[in-house]
Amino acid sequence: MRTGRAAPAALLAASLALAACASTSDAPVDPATDDQIRSRVEAMGTLRGVELEENIRMLGEFLRGISVPYLVDAVESHGDPKVRAGCASALGLTSDGRAVAPLARAAEGDSDSGVRYTAAYGLLLLRDPRGFPVLFETLRSDDPLRRRVGIDRLRQLTGLDHGYDPSGPPAGREEAVARWEGWLREVGPTGAAMSIQLARREPRR
Repeated sequence: MRTGRAAPAALLAASLALAACASTSDAPVDPATDDQIRSRVEAMGTLRGVELEENIRMLGEFLRGISVPYLVDAVESHGDPKVRAGCASALGLTSDGRAVAPLARAAEGDSDSGVRYTAAYGLLLLRDPRGFPVLFETLRSDDPLRRRVGIDRLRQLTGLDHGYDPSGPPAGREEAVARWEGWLREVGPTGAAMSIQLARREPRR
């Protein structure tokens, strides 16, 4: 029976206890830990808001030493797009090279556009510029919320916006998208990856 959302400190303590059971990616995962990780993966389909964000952080940051194979498997094969998207978000936080290839495949080929955009953002968090063209698609969306989220993520990653206004007229938005695409061609994959690195190094005010 659900008794309310656990406090962040309690969640962190539980996650650290789990991580202690299998502190390296090469160590076997005991059945109790396996059940806990699988339960957290499945919860991506039902959690919302702060609870979802906390679950993503737990799997992507605190438990990344043991969670990556589970997250990869879910992104590649789970039937619920909400679970695939949540696990893609978590993979973007892991700083683990094993996350790059599955995120790239999801960004390019997942049947759900939300999963593709989330995987693209995860790729960019891992400084893989292959996520840029997919994230540019959000700027052409008919959904104003999706456009706003897309430009906010691009600003966060690069410090740039190329004059894109998610509430602006279609012609103005398309001109700004063309500037984004021109920027990517001009700087190339290496320059785009460097722009992410530099922007994420800047201190937050």
